[in-house]
Amino acid sequence: MAQVRVMTWNVENLFLPFEEGGPDTQEAFDRKLASLVGVLDQERPDILGLQEIGSPEALAALQEALSHAMPHAALGDPDSRGIRLAVLSVAPLSSTRKLRVLPDEI
Repeated sequence: MAQVRVMTWNVENLFLPFEEGGPDTQEAFDRKLASLVGVLDQERPDILGLQEIGSPEALAALQEALSHAMPHAALGDPDSRGIRLAVLSVAPLSSTRKLRVLPDEI
């Protein structure tokens, strides 16, 4: 039987530098990205759920930095704070759909 490694992680505001809620310097962003990449490359999940992603570009920066390639992604719409959920996968995602079941005030 094939095994699938599933991981979820609240990455605590992965925003690009100078975005609202993001780090004040490129160096701070690079350190955060390196820390995330170190864990993900070690754990090598097949499917990864992420909480607190900023822009699509921030998610792309994470994907590009990984040695453990996770080229397939689904990114949710931002909430009122600009924070999104995302899923990365080593295999293609056959279908995705966005649901919003909670009000923005939460």
